[in-house]
Amino acid sequence: MKIHSIILLTILLIILVVPVSAEVSPGFNVTFSPDEDVITSRIDREPEFIVNVSESSDIFWYLDDELVNTYNDVNDSVYVPDLSETGNYSIRVNVSNLNGTDFNQWYWVATATPSQIMSSGGGSSGSSSGSVSSGEDYENIMLKEVQMLVVNKGTTTVYSFPDGSDPIDSVAFVSSVNAGYVKTTLEVLKNRSSAVSKDPDDLVYCYSNIILSNTGLENKLSDTRIVFHVDREWIDENDIVLDSIRLKVFGSSNWKSFPVKVIDENENTITFVSTTTEFGNFAITGKVSEDQDEDVVVVDLGADTTGSSSSDAGNGSDGNGTTSESEDVLTSVLRSMTELFIKRNPVSN
Repeated sequence: MKIHSIILLTILLIILVVPVSAEVSPGFNVTFSPDEDVITSRIDREPEFIVNVSESSDIFWYLDDELVNTYNDVNDSVYVPDLSETGNYSIRVNVSNLNGTDFNQWYWVATATPSQIMSSGGGSSGSSSGSVSSGEDYENIMLKEVQMLVVNKGTTTVYSFPDGSDPIDSVAFVSSVNAGYVKTTLEVLKNRSSAVSKDPDDLVYCYSNIILSNTGLENKLSDTRIVFHVDREWIDENDIVLDSIRLKVFGSSNWKSFPVKVIDENENTITFVSTTTEFGNFAITGKVSEDQDEDVVVVDLGADTTGSSSSDAGNGSDGNGTTSESEDVLTSVLRSMTELFIKRNPVSN
């Protein structure tokens, strides 16, 4: 019995001390394809977005933050967007199982087909970057700057234009969708854009075009801010009323005006911030100050009438001289008032 007890005790010690090999999960491994974050292709050549998981998982596909497909307890999944309009799209996949979660996000720049380009009336409207041409006459463009950034949902996207000769300093907005890469083009013009039918009211400091490559994004933006500066020299030389400076955009055959606020100034420039409800053709304007000085009628009343009266009284005057002088003064005042009325109210021929 002792021997059996010793053997059993030895076996028990071995079980407790020596680790027993067991089947261990290989871990939560996931791969995404394609590897690139940004994919550019024609709208009729949709890319395939693929996810492979080492364990059974739930997979959720999103297009511009909208759930489009769901798969449960699968190890792989493929999503091919079915779209008909060019533009920038966000594709996101979420993977979830008992061991955790993972995700990936791509941006698809869907460009036009040759037939779409031809039907739109030109060959320059479709490019690999998804940019949109302003159609501005090249000779009217004084300066052109382009910035491309990833536009994410709910965050402020700021396009900066640091060129000192450019009156537009930055364009910022908040998007309600993930729009991927969006290019903003700024054109400073020599004269009014050929796409605009009339000049704005007041004196123009600068004409410019501000264009987004994703034109469908405009109605999904909020908190839009445009920062610009104006030279003090232009303000002083043209006697511009500072409070009258405005940012204007042309739309529906009219100029729309937006209020501005001074946010910075130095000895050379004054910097303003404004907003807009759309992008396209802009103008910075200011009102020329009107002459506020009133015309003053100066009537020469001659010598001190009080002194003259006293003198005349002392000399025994009968008052006829004083009455005559008063009539002359009254006539002079009436004549001056008549001339002033005619000056202020000219008769049109």
